[in-house]
Amino acid sequence: FDGCTMTNMDALTIPAAGGVDSTALIVSDFSNGNDGIVLKGEGKTLADLKGMNVNLVELSVSHYLLARALENARLTEKDVKTVNTSDADIAAAFNTDEVQAVTTWNPMLAEARAKPGTTEVFNSSQVPGEIMDMMVVNSAVLK
Repeated sequence: FDGCTMTNMDALTIPAAGGVDSTALIVSDFSNGNDGIVLKGEGKTLADLKGMNVNLVELSVSHYLLARALENARLTEKDVKTVNTSDADIAAAFNTDEVQAVTTWNPMLAEARAKPGTTEVFNSSQVPGEIMDMMVVNSAVLK
């Protein structure tokens, strides 16, 4: 591809890992609450993540958001177990009894939040400006 819309986290992993020099041409949006962590149970807090399995797309914006949330709660990734779950499956997984916590983005986040008896314990509005959508292009093509 010559260019693609992606998050800043995706730009740091996908093209960079493939050795493609890329340029963020346009910053189009900030997440501002469109990524979040939802737990089953009312009145839950970030501290309740300790010891939990958290379903998310590993090495994605969701993984970054979880790390930032854990940092805010004075926890580390060693305090939880991440369960790699595709974005296509995360909403359905949250509807099962086995999955108690998810980190995801809209529209799956809205679906998880709407489930009765759940609590959103953290979202991207709490780390303003850190998760952004961008138009990223191959630097060689740009030149």
